[in-house]
Amino acid sequence: MKFGSEAAFGAGYNVLPVWKERLDPKTLVTTPNSDVIYAMNYVDMGETGPIVFEAPPNLQGILLDFWQRPIPVDGGKFAGDVGLPGPDAGKGGKFLVLPPGYKGEVPDGYYVYRSATNNIFIFLRAFYQDPANLTPAVALIARSNIYPLNLPESERKPMKFPDASGPPRPRRSRIPASANSPSRAAIRPRRRSGSFTTRWIFSGRPKRICGVSPQWASTNGGGRISTSSRRRAARCCPIWTSRRNSEFSRRTTRHPTSPRSSILSRAGRWSSRFRPGSWLA
Repeated sequence: MKFGSEAAFGAGYNVLPVWKERLDPKTLVTTPNSDVIYAMNYVDMGETGPIVFEAPPNLQGILLDFWQRPIPVDGGKFAGDVGLPGPDAGKGGKFLVLPPGYKGEVPDGYYVYRSATNNIFIFLRAFYQDPANLTPAVALIARSNIYPLNLPESERKPMKFPDASGPPRPRRSRIPASANSPSRAAIRPRRRSGSFTTRWIFSGRPKRICGVSPQWASTNGGGRISTSSRRRAARCCPIWTSRRNSEFSRRTTRHPTSPRSSILSRAGRWSSRFRPGSWLA
């Protein structure tokens, strides 16, 4: 989310993307709600030092570290929460987040949060009264202010509130294709007629999957691997297949809890079998 936000809206402590419309199923946010207005900011205190978040009244939010753990507040009564569920009880205020190992002076007048990581996630919500009029909730979030503690006011960057609503922006994969990480174009599923097995066909150079390095044949995408390799792959890549279509039926074992054995049986002769590593065959 951090990389996607910075690529789409820019990076910096002063960039606070706001979903200014109600969220829909196309929104690229994990488990969001459609009855609030969201805003998200990512700060690296390794670059900025201690960071201040000024919240207006009636806001709800949470301050998380890099691992999305709530940042504890001095006093021990709160962890991460700001606004309505936080130490300010929805009255607003100044929230100071300190980086790990901070030994400097802590000024008065702040709610002090001590993060275990330099990277933090500021996650805000605003509530609207009328779904047809979201302007007040958006304007409330726009009253937020984020800046480094030790930066003079004249040098602080003005806040930016880009609109994050709308269709997702095109993205490029950050995972390069290599011999050990096949590109999407090199993988294609194929469902064999009359079988319940989906096979993944790999073309090109040998690929390492689940700790297994089979010598793939470039002509048919197949290959031979040892029984021990199949067992290693089976722990994370199980495939259900029929006895009739199993090429390695003599090496398979009966699975006692197959959910499909009664549904897919044919005259009582079909039994569900677990074929270790069959997707690599």
